[in-house]
Amino acid sequence: MRKAVFVHGFMGSADMWGSVVLADWLMGWEVHAVHLPGHHKDHRLPDHYNITSFAEDVLSQVQFGSNDTLLLVGHSMGGYIAADIAARYPNQIHGLVLFHSKVSNDSEAKRWDRARAIELSHANTSLYISTMLRNTFSPHNLTRVITNLSELIDSAQWRISHECIRACHTAMMNREDRLAVLDAAGIRRYYFLGSEDGAIPFSAIQEELKNIAEENIWLEEGCGHMGHIEAPEASRKFFERTFREI
Repeated sequence: MRKAVFVHGFMGSADMWGSVVLADWLMGWEVHAVHLPGHHKDHRLPDHYNITSFAEDVLSQVQFGSNDTLLLVGHSMGGYIAADIAARYPNQIHGLVLFHSKVSNDSEAKRWDRARAIELSHANTSLYISTMLRNTFSPHNLTRVITNLSELIDSAQWRISHECIRACHTAMMNREDRLAVLDAAGIRRYYFLGSEDGAIPFSAIQEELKNIAEENIWLEEGCGHMGHIEAPEASRKFFERTFREI
């Protein structure tokens, strides 16, 4: 079975994929927009706070089997989870689409930031959520997307606990670097990146991109970490072009 699996990012929800998962570009694929553990009131966290445990939960929702072929799409943390799956099952991967994400691991500075984020969330979870989500957008776009931002904050504050935040940051800061494995396996990768993305700075992932064809990298000028909201038309065009090629 050919299965297209969409994995949302930290604090997000499967709803972010909207009409993308219904598009005719995915004809012939069984489409799954999955929920990350801990991101809904009725969805518990995995026993172990690592990316592979999150990935196993995702695969259980898809009912992944040895005869399945996966097209993996991940936003932010969802991309880290998709990369983990691709690295462990390279012969069953049709393609890996990284939407504001990457396959390499955190720098030491980023790991420190995540440890600090856990402390801030413990002190005031609601304030941490609102601050973190605001910072995912380019400052130049905040006025234009203020309604979307308010909805994201309200939803996350209702759904996301401090323990979920701790679990996600712990998993992300300790994740394995999957670059060498995926390069060696020859898995096709496609990137949508923002020129003003503070979480995945374009300048910081040049080593990861050096073996990627230029036409497989979409850099959206003036966009932060939330292309589906900040640049919806560009995002749609990226997905249409990518899925038609895949």
